[in-house]
Amino acid sequence: MKILKRNILILIIAVIVLSDISSDIYLPGLPKISDFFSVDYAIAQLTISLNLAGISISGLLYGPLSDYYGRRPIMLLGVGIFTLASVACCFASNITVLIIMRFIQGFGAGVAGVVGYAIIKDMYSGSDCAKNISIVNMAVAFSPVLGPILGSAIIAHGYHWNMLFIAISIMAIIVLICLFVFLKETIVLEKINSNISCLSIMRKYKELVLNIRFCGFALIQSFTIMWIWSCIANLPFIFVKDMGVPVGYYGYFVAINVAAYIVGAMLNQRFVERFGINNMLLLGLILTTLSDVSVLILYQIVEITPLLAEIMWLPSGMGIAFILGNNMTAAFSEIREPGIGSAFILFLQTIFGALGIYILGCFYDGTLIPVILFPIICSTICIVIYILLRKDKNNKSEFISA
Repeated sequence: MKILKRNILILIIAVIVLSDISSDIYLPGLPKISDFFSVDYAIAQLTISLNLAGISISGLLYGPLSDYYGRRPIMLLGVGIFTLASVACCFASNITVLIIMRFIQGFGAGVAGVVGYAIIKDMYSGSDCAKNISIVNMAVAFSPVLGPILGSAIIAHGYHWNMLFIAISIMAIIVLICLFVFLKETIVLEKINSNISCLSIMRKYKELVLNIRFCGFALIQSFTIMWIWSCIANLPFIFVKDMGVPVGYYGYFVAINVAAYIVGAMLNQRFVERFGINNMLLLGLILTTLSDVSVLILYQIVEITPLLAEIMWLPSGMGIAFILGNNMTAAFSEIREPGIGSAFILFLQTIFGALGIYILGCFYDGTLIPVILFPIICSTICIVIYILLRKDKNNKSEFISA
């Protein structure tokens, strides 16, 4: 049984990493795509934004469908759509076709996080669930580094931009075959509900929205992703354009915080059973807040270099691992159907993430101040939500007793 669970966990990691890499590996080739189709860079960027739109929209469907029909068929359906769309991207004859195929590719990729985390919840509970989510997050943390490196290597060797999609297609076919052969169903379907409809799905989401505790954890997740995405999107401009970091070295600065995140995930895996889900989650919220407060104070005293900033953000990187590893488990403990719950959280965090990028972009001034203040505000909101959840003594959730 342990071997079966381990193999399924490896498959989940492969699917989620594939989904993430499909966006990250693509970024270095964006200028070439813009030149090849003779379109503005803003038009070429639609291949990114609509891909994210496909991911967020599809998740709302995959979640409830996997609760009704099982994880295995829905996972195969999503990865199958992703694979076909990836192959179609290789042969796109114009930018319109590529944009449409990227949307469909995202629609397929949306199954990864939604059904993947639901499968983990099916197999584990409590601290075991948090530990295994940390393992997945630790592996997925390599995607933002690995993807651009692979993409840059392909483009740097003079290959056509469609080689990026050929590489994605090959990986997708391999993952799809492995899923078909090794992925087992993780929920017992006592009775297939053939009456599933848009109305029944909407009713399920209404129940989630009315579940105050679940929504509280969903907001903690979303506000955390909000400031993470906004910093990821804005730091390249500040470090490279305004602080003089060479483009070729920016990836090393990213790797510093990725390393901190991986260490945090390892620590969470080791200590969550001893200290409990709620304490590790609180520790993560405190670390992220204090880390940015420290940078803000230091900013008023000395001139902060990009390297010094990244070093000061190391506790924040570990704190993020504590938050993301335990908050999902806490949210799942409040509901009966993790598929639809996972879909709701991932949709909400995508909306918050996109909104955060826009908000922080509006306050861009070439300094680190907005990038420091925004995480402090979001993390403080998360701590307030956490305190309110702890004061709710009526609900005896696993989170409170952990």
